[in-house]
Amino acid sequence: MYFGVNGALGSVKLAAVYHDFQAEDSSEDFGTEVDLSATWPVNQYFTTQLKYAGFSADSDRYTNTDKVWLTLQFKL
Repeated sequence: MYFGVNGALGSVKLAAVYHDFQAEDSSEDFGTEVDLSATWPVNQYFTTQLKYAGFSADSDRYTNTDKVWLTLQFKL
């Protein structure tokens, strides 16, 4: 299951998504994850994006994980 919201703050595009990971064939819960992103134009050729993903494991089988990405996109 997941749900998300999108919006903008001026020229910055914002997004947030929540995931609940569960097995389809059993009652096992894998964990939950929150994803956040902000994308903004630098100029007519470059766009920058900052993303965060945080996974919280529901069992000892998986590991809690936090990741951050910063990207720069060039448009031809």
